[in-house]
Amino acid sequence: MNKYIKTILTILTVSMLTTTCAKGKVTKVKKLASLNAILTKNPLVIIKFKAEWCPACAKIDKPFKKLAKKYPNIKFIKVDFDEAKGIIKKHKIKAIPTIKFIKNGELVALKIGTRGVELFKQDLRKKIKKHFNQKPIKKKKQTS
Repeated sequence: MNKYIKTILTILTVSMLTTTCAKGKVTKVKKLASLNAILTKNPLVIIKFKAEWCPACAKIDKPFKKLAKKYPNIKFIKVDFDEAKGIIKKHKIKAIPTIKFIKNGELVALKIGTRGVELFKQDLRKKIKKHFNQKPIKKKKQTS
């Protein structure tokens, strides 16, 4: 495959990824170019670095997904330690789980490890409020 076609395919892939990065969902990213495109396009991003074999990572998967639904103005990304070596190297990840809070392309907060699910959720909410100035959306009550 020549260099020109490879470049076009990369651009199309990144473009598709950034447009399908749905609000309220956690998006899995494997390529550094894809992550860079998301960081460029979205002012508020939270990246969770995890691994399938990590018990602490598994415990925070569900709360992380719930937070993504509660904060639709923030892009929630997950990066697997074993599947995205380029991203892991670039972001200098040495321990998992690691959570990075990125605002306008700049790292504003970092969380390494967990101290239980409830403390994890509280800590993430505090960091979101402090660094991103965001409040969770509230579910509308259904009326009968």
